[in-house]
Amino acid sequence: MSAQFTIRPATYEDISEILKVNNVTWNSCYKGYIPDDILQKHSQELAIRISKWQAAWQNKIGFVAEINGQIIGEATGCLQGTIEDFDCLLNTLYVNPDYQGLGIGKALFLRFTEEMKNQNKHKLEIHTIYKGIPDENGHTKLGPSISFYQKMGCQLTETYDTHPLGMIDVLMIKEL
Repeated sequence: MSAQFTIRPATYEDISEILKVNNVTWNSCYKGYIPDDILQKHSQELAIRISKWQAAWQNKIGFVAEINGQIIGEATGCLQGTIEDFDCLLNTLYVNPDYQGLGIGKALFLRFTEEMKNQNKHKLEIHTIYKGIPDENGHTKLGPSISFYQKMGCQLTETYDTHPLGMIDVLMIKEL
């Protein structure tokens, strides 16, 4: 599928559609990684999550990808943080699975990092998760989100195996 998409700044009015993209992506991409009951709860709590995002929106910076006026991808983050060695945080980057592989995730990531550079930020911190699946040699394979961020120039700095769902938490940094 080839489609023309546009990237624009996200607005408060986009929150509901952003979280719908988040939901559909979670249900597709995390199936088999996150227990089904957690995925179901995540979907059922959409209204609660919308409310929380609305309350915190003034602290967010975000962009959406659209095709024919429909939001099909999003990247959001913030400039707030208590750790001194980073300047901004990418909270979410999701592309509807029907539109993955078209360069939309890359375009969202590049637009987000461009905005951070314009605001004179120096580092981007990314937290992502993956299911640690050992290969036949006992080495844990990196998930597709980690590979994506590495292609975008991010460095894997730390992993934590303390995720309550048995996932691996990953911290990645990109110098801007």
